[in-house]
Amino acid sequence: MSMIHNYHRGRERRRVGILKKKRSALALMRSKRKFSLLILLTLFLLMVSPAFADLVTVNSRWAYTTPTINGTISSGEWTDATVVNFQFYMRKNDGSLNQTLDARFYVKNNLTHIDAAVQIFNEDFDAQDSMPRRYDSFGLLFEDNHTHTLENGDNGVGIHLYPSAEYANYDWYYDGAQWTTDKLAGKNNDGALNWSHTDPVEEHLGNYTFEMTIPFSTPDGDAYDLAIATLPKTVGFKIYFYEWDEQMCGVYPDDGSVDNNALEILDASTYGNLILHPRYYLTITTTAGGTTNPAPAVYDYGWGEVQSVSAIPSSGYVFDHWELDGGYAGSISPILVTMDMNHALKAFFKSAPPPTVGGMAAPIVIQINEPNLLTPLIWLASVIIPIALTVAFVKLKKKKL
Repeated sequence: MSMIHNYHRGRERRRVGILKKKRSALALMRSKRKFSLLILLTLFLLMVSPAFADLVTVNSRWAYTTPTINGTISSGEWTDATVVNFQFYMRKNDGSLNQTLDARFYVKNNLTHIDAAVQIFNEDFDAQDSMPRRYDSFGLLFEDNHTHTLENGDNGVGIHLYPSAEYANYDWYYDGAQWTTDKLAGKNNDGALNWSHTDPVEEHLGNYTFEMTIPFSTPDGDAYDLAIATLPKTVGFKIYFYEWDEQMCGVYPDDGSVDNNALEILDASTYGNLILHPRYYLTITTTAGGTTNPAPAVYDYGWGEVQSVSAIPSSGYVFDHWELDGGYAGSISPILVTMDMNHALKAFFKSAPPPTVGGMAAPIVIQINEPNLLTPLIWLASVIIPIALTVAFVKLKKKKL
């Protein structure tokens, strides 16, 4: 009977074990299925995310110098600008990549206008006003209101590189369907654009340079201006370069999911962010007990500039710490403040602790009004007392022996 009982118990244990293994296998399959679904969902979200979720952002620096808009990068003209190196991926309308061009973007602004320049390196010169259309085309386009949607009247500056065409006028605007020129709408060229090529012979390789000025607003007040009244201001931007004879186009920023780059010119969701900054203010203050270098006052700087500030304690005080915009900012002096917004910096000082001697506080010294009377007595005591103590110690030791 016992053997039968043990046999049935063994079968039951084996059955339970098999069921547990099946459950574990099913749980593993379910977890793998969930993981696979999670991966597919992530990939789907990446595919359907709007293009403007991953845009290029360029911060325009403050314009200290005024460049001459002559199509040449002269020494010192653009040293105060933000400089961005990028590439034009020149694609045909079918999306095929034909060539890659190195390029450079300069941009700066003040309270009235944007100064910008673009260099394109190792590109052949095409500027014939003939058929087939053998000319190049350049543009810097803005989506004024930063809504990721082009609207009628959005501003731009651009040129087709042949002098006799109406499109050689450089002020452009979006008319609700395409980019065209202010001149065609009966408006004025309010900005300025000039260009050059280092070897202006048809099909010769060289470097293009485009220099331009774009005003925030103009006296004619037409709808085809940026109409920027206050800073900071963020606008969408797109740089494009088109080779008409090859029917290929390069853009910056470039949305890699769009095969036909020419379509990006009309799609503001692929535009980058250009942030136009004002001058920012640094307010320096201190508590009692010290000053700073530079002295406490209000100073103004262009975006991205870094100011070093040192704390200088007065006699009887030591520097304790900084507060930047109301928060603790460390106790190291000097401190470096990056001007990306208005900042308030405060230096805190405290009373210096009493000096120490050998790790102990220094004794309090009492001044004696009549030092001439006491000095001999003090000297005599300093001699007699050590001798007396030594004699007493020797006698005590002899008694013990």
